Amino acid sequence: YIFSYHGHLEWVHKKEILIKIIYVLFILVLYNGSIRIVKMNTYQKILKLNNLKATHQRLSILGCIDDFGHIDIDFLYTVLLKKSPSLSKATLYRNINDLIASSIIKEVKLPGLKQQYEIKKSPHIHLLCKSCNSVKDLSIDMSLLHNSIANSSSFKIEESFIVIKGVCSKCSAQQ
Repeated sequence: YIFSYHGHLEWVHKKEILIKIIYVLFILVLYNGSIRIVKMNTYQKILKLNNLKATHQRLSILGCIDDFGHIDIDFLYTVLLKKSPSLSKATLYRNINDLIASSIIKEVKLPGLKQQYEIKKSPHIHLLCKSCNSVKDLSIDMSLLHNSIANSSSFKIEESFIVIKGVCSKCSAQQ
């Protein structure tokens, strides 16, 4: 087997390659695990600031929503059930409602899709792919748009929700 290292070709054995792959995977898992710990600590602080207990269920819900970006309740339940088989739908709905009431997560109603949930963040636009139904967030300064609308219509905008339908880059490449 040939292995290229800094431009030099060397003969190596399967065992050496396997050790290098395992080492790289270990570093990636360690890195990803430390990110996960930081996120969980952040979720705990957010829950505490909102006078909510940082229960295992709430932390799992927030972690899952953050991992997927946008997720519907059925898929969220399926994913969480794999981690916590004793989780009931009633517990999930109760926790979702508590997180919405505390403005930690937000309901997202996208045309043609089940209601989704996302971690509440700064105003953004949702890009919805009409081919694969993927949803991406696009963070832009909404103040120019809001000011333009307010100036031309005398309408005071308190909140906006914008969905732009199109085709994502992955689906465009397949067409």
